[in-house]
Amino acid sequence: MKKPVISVLMPVYNAEEYLSESIASILNQTYPNFEFLILDDGSTDSSKKIIEAYAKKDSRIKVFSQANQGLTKSLIYLSQFINGIYIARHDADDLSASHRFEKQMIYFEKNPHVALAGTASWYMNAHGKNFAIDSVITEQNRIKRIYPFHSPFVHASLIMKKEAFDRVKGYRSNFRCAQDYDISSRLLDHYMGGNINEPLYSIRWHSFSVTAKNRFTQAHLGALASFFTHERANYGTDSYCNSIATKSINEITKHTDLVYIYYLYLYHYYGFSKSIPKTIRSLLKSMPQALCLSDFYTYPFHRLHKCINDKLLFKRMYG
Repeated sequence: MKKPVISVLMPVYNAEEYLSESIASILNQTYPNFEFLILDDGSTDSSKKIIEAYAKKDSRIKVFSQANQGLTKSLIYLSQFINGIYIARHDADDLSASHRFEKQMIYFEKNPHVALAGTASWYMNAHGKNFAIDSVITEQNRIKRIYPFHSPFVHASLIMKKEAFDRVKGYRSNFRCAQDYDISSRLLDHYMGGNINEPLYSIRWHSFSVTAKNRFTQAHLGALASFFTHERANYGTDSYCNSIATKSINEITKHTDLVYIYYLYLYHYYGFSKSIPKTIRSLLKSMPQALCLSDFYTYPFHRLHKCINDKLLFKRMYG
């Protein structure tokens, strides 16, 4: 087999219900030059058997196993076996359109200065029915402006250049959630990023999905990733350390900015609903302009425009 252009990383944990469909969506890509690295992360269902059955049929699949470590550590483990020039991600319950890789490779050819490129995505329910589109920002300069506050990518749709991935030293282990935002923000510290605003990836939303189960942890660590981005911009480095993910939100929100960013993430996941405590709603209503985004009507935080009193000031700061 010739050297692959793309290395596809897929950690799997108890995904038997959707795994076959997910694997098939990668094997059916119109762009064929890839290797498919699949890690069974200590599954207790039939996931491993499903993976091994596909591996017997397609030599592009390489199978790995370990005791359960979680998504981020699984990605770190798979990273040491990458042979491709590019790295693609795929979740074990999601789907990729058959021409996803082909279109992203064309995008890289047309934009050689870009180090990471994602796509828009469908949201689908547990039965595979699409119910909403998550559009993405395509203008590269706007992506640069937005990333200190929120990831402008659908992470599982991303393809990254391996040399850029290596430069930032890959995933960081204590981001057991929001590892997507952490690595994309560190890449964007040095490189340009882009998006194709066409839904080439489908995210399955169900009660057992990682995002559904870990929304508050996602908010917590997403706030940290954003705060670290600001630290790197100001000091050239951030205060990430091995114990950071075990600290409580109270310990790490000594900085007012981080408190507000944390609330931003809570708002992003829950909106102004009864599930939001009154104290958080109150703080959101008085949040400073500096933590809102520059596009009030085209990005997930567009509803926050009602909270902003001085748009002209914000435009001068971030426009």
